[in-house]
Amino acid sequence: MAQAAALARRRREASAPLRPLSRSLFSRRNKPPPRSLYLECASTHRACSRRVHQIVWDTLPRNLPRTVSGRYLVPGLPREVKLTCLQLLPELPKNDTHQFLLRMRRGNKQSWRTIVNTFYELEGEFVDHFESVNGTLRTIGPLLPPKAFEDGHVEGKRIAPAVELGTSTDGEKCMQWLEAQAEECVLYISFGSENSISRGQMEKLALGLEASGVKFVWVLRTLSDAAQNSLTSLLDFLPVESHGRMAANDQGFFVLGWAPQLGILAHPATGGFISHCGWNAVLESTAMRVPLFAWPLYAEQHFNSKLVVDEIGLALEAPQRIEQAWLVTRDDVDRIVRSLMMEEKGKELRKRVKELAAMAEGGSSSKNFDVFVSEIMALSQV
Repeated sequence: MAQAAALARRRREASAPLRPLSRSLFSRRNKPPPRSLYLECASTHRACSRRVHQIVWDTLPRNLPRTVSGRYLVPGLPREVKLTCLQLLPELPKNDTHQFLLRMRRGNKQSWRTIVNTFYELEGEFVDHFESVNGTLRTIGPLLPPKAFEDGHVEGKRIAPAVELGTSTDGEKCMQWLEAQAEECVLYISFGSENSISRGQMEKLALGLEASGVKFVWVLRTLSDAAQNSLTSLLDFLPVESHGRMAANDQGFFVLGWAPQLGILAHPATGGFISHCGWNAVLESTAMRVPLFAWPLYAEQHFNSKLVVDEIGLALEAPQRIEQAWLVTRDDVDRIVRSLMMEEKGKELRKRVKELAAMAEGGSSSKNFDVFVSEIMALSQV
């Protein structure tokens, strides 16, 4: 009798619709339904970042072992990971992001499956480790518009701004400007749609770019320490003389507001990307075969930077030192930009990212998605 009741319950659960766990995180006092009903979609996190989050926020920095160099050693991972004080997220533990991720972590345990916007070839060790702790995970990324994968990702392909569901006059002019540039000579700079740097950091970045002589496309957004409408244009925050010289030499193009990022990264003229290391930016850069100058600002961006710099080898890292108030200096910008865009190290990174991009096209993620769909279809037949 008990077995018959259990079988009937399983049939009811299997026939019920799957619900995204991320939606339930925001409702009040939700009582979790049966485990088999839950599906978690982690679109902006990767396996490595989420496991580091779990360990760091369980242990807290004061209890993590220290190395001789003063870095913190994160235990329980498939390979040795060392973090600086800055990378340990100073906003712990009452920050809204932290509280959200705590709820997400509980969701991992309740989920029937977790699907993640990454691909196994990028961080396979951490995917396997995540599964051993949290349950079955399916990697189905990178999630990009179909145009990004058409024609086997032919070198030199253009992606129209309209494909990215946005448009702007600056964006269109930017694509025209790129057409006049040599192959892989332009550095793209964007800190994402929700991040910004300070006025002091903007000045150091501008001076470092000018000193390097490298051509660039820079997406400008409201600065973190600028009063609303304090100046007529974001261009007014740039060092006046430096901006004038760069304009006279046609060294760069400034985009105010929205930019067709995927189209810029896919353009043959683009050879590097200064990025905050949000996960979408990392995947887009990898898929478009562009190495990174990793410049994380907060939250899991530091963990993402750690992965692409030290574990995968797709990026050079911005040195953020406590004695410099965490600012990246003019000389550091000059040095790293030259290394990425003009020297042998940049060529090595470019070769590595092209190898990974080839693995992302029609590889394990396509198979994983087919398996995932088959698993859902099988539930109705239990």
